[in-house]
Amino acid sequence: MRPGFAVGSGGVGGGWKTRLNGRSTRTIVTMGMPVFVFRLWFGAAGLRQLRQCILQFVGMKPNRATLIGAVDTMSEEKREAWLKHVRGLGRAAQ
Repeated sequence: MRPGFAVGSGGVGGGWKTRLNGRSTRTIVTMGMPVFVFRLWFGAAGLRQLRQCILQFVGMKPNRATLIGAVDTMSEEKREAWLKHVRGLGRAAQ
């Protein structure tokens, strides 16, 4: 995200010009707490900050997210299902 790569000068009115327009992102977040707690209690603040203050700032949209919660208490079967899902997301992005 260095100046000149992600953003630069020369936008409207001499302000910032985004240079990563047209690119999309997928953020995968794992956490120990349940996802509904992260969303409802914390308002998904960390993810929101990443999207608004970094990714959208440099022109990247849409910004999709996959949230995987309670990983420390997850069963092995559930963990394998999530890994399969994430691998599928990676294949689809290629």
